[in-house]
Amino acid sequence: MITNGWREICEKDFHANLEHWKKQRRYINRFFIGGIKSRAEKEYYSLLCRNVKDRVVLDYGCGFGHSSFFLIQNGARKCIGIDISRSMIEQAKKQYNHNRILFCQMSCEYLGFPDNKFDLICGKAILHHLDFPKALQEIYRTLKDGGIAIFLEPLGHNPFIKIFRKLTPKARSAAESPLTENDIELCRKYFKLDHKEFLFTLIPFLVLKKFMPKKFFTSFHNFTDYIDRYILGRSKKTYKFFWISLLMLRKEL
Repeated sequence: MITNGWREICEKDFHANLEHWKKQRRYINRFFIGGIKSRAEKEYYSLLCRNVKDRVVLDYGCGFGHSSFFLIQNGARKCIGIDISRSMIEQAKKQYNHNRILFCQMSCEYLGFPDNKFDLICGKAILHHLDFPKALQEIYRTLKDGGIAIFLEPLGHNPFIKIFRKLTPKARSAAESPLTENDIELCRKYFKLDHKEFLFTLIPFLVLKKFMPKKFFTSFHNFTDYIDRYILGRSKKTYKFFWISLLMLRKEL
């Protein structure tokens, strides 16, 4: 049984060794997924830009602080970035010393903020590191009525992704777990939910990225995107077999 204490220790230990973490990520990006997720990330940041102006924002799992600075650059009134990793927070403070950004070492499962604090809460690849029900409760509690939360997260049902994760265990902490269909449905208990998925048809062919010229792989990627949109249009239930989900959670008035 995974306890919150064990999960927190795993995450702190994993992210304390930054050089190991960066090395593993560089290897995976170089040979497998570099650029593959960029379209989902582009849509994530585009959605943030449309909703950030004059908002008080919580960058949930801020890492090195890049997104926090991006949010301020695009009109956030104030941004608080939190992460469980002390070393990441220390680097974020050094790199992004801005009077409208505050970085804090804090657990995302136990937010030290009052109710109804934030207009916008956002994060990329953070929820699957957490006790998901507990995280949703805290997001709901600290989000203002009418506020929104935007997250970009991996899904865990695709068999090829399951194999990929087993082959690359050192690239992630032992405690993390991609979101499931039940997790997505749990969001509806607290929020009005919209979600959009990315990357399905391309997944079995990721190994081609290592051998195929970039422009040909890009064309192939475009073709698989077209197939993905067609599949989702025919059956919404197939979403759980996609790799990435962009979640927009609105706390209704």
